[in-house]
Amino acid sequence: MGPVDKTYHVNLVGLYLHPETGQWGIGTSEYVYSNMASVIENNAIDSDITMDYSQNSGLIMINNDMPSLLNVYSINGQLLYQKAFTNSLHFNIDYNGMILIHVINDYSFLTKKYISYK
Repeated sequence: MGPVDKTYHVNLVGLYLHPETGQWGIGTSEYVYSNMASVIENNAIDSDITMDYSQNSGLIMINNDMPSLLNVYSINGQLLYQKAFTNSLHFNIDYNGMILIHVINDYSFLTKKYISYK
C-alpha cells in the first residue's frame, strides 16, 4: 500500500486512489493529488538491497547470496544498462536525465528513480 491521506481517507496504489474501508464520504472519490511528483511512498519493500547513485555512477549491495539482476531504464522505458551480479556491483552509465534503477533476485526487489548526469 502506498501513501495514506488521513484528511480525505484515501490511499495511493500505483497511480490510483482508493478510499479507506468504512471512510468514504462526499468528496473522497473526487480528491486528486495536485502534484504526483511530491507523493512519497514508504520504502518498506526491501531492506536487503542498498542502492546509491550519484552523477553517472552507482553502487548496489545485496544482503543475500542470490544471483541478482540490475536493469537501468530511461524514464520512457529504454533499457540503458543490464548486468547480472552477486553481492555487490559498481556501475557507470553515460546518460543525462531521469533513470529508474531496478534490482531483483529470488528473495528481493527494489526500484528507485535518480537523476543521471555527467
